[in-house]
Amino acid sequence: MVGVLLQGLAKLQKTQKDVDVLVEEAKIKAVEVEKKVAGADAFAEQVSILNSLTWLPHRVLPFRLCAC
Repeated sequence: MVGVLLQGLAKLQKTQKDVDVLVEEAKIKAVEVEKKVAGADAFAEQVSILNSLTWLPHRVLPFRLCAC
């Protein structure tokens, strides 16, 4: 009976170590994702600025209205 309990304890301790490794990897990935999100936000802001600078009225109304 004690042997089974010790085996179970060893398995739980191994699982805890594996989980600890995965948690650390997840923290590293979270930092990487945060950096990529910041870069994407900066790029989106630049695109937005460029779009506002290149806006022309003819893009909205590409034909002339008849002055009839």
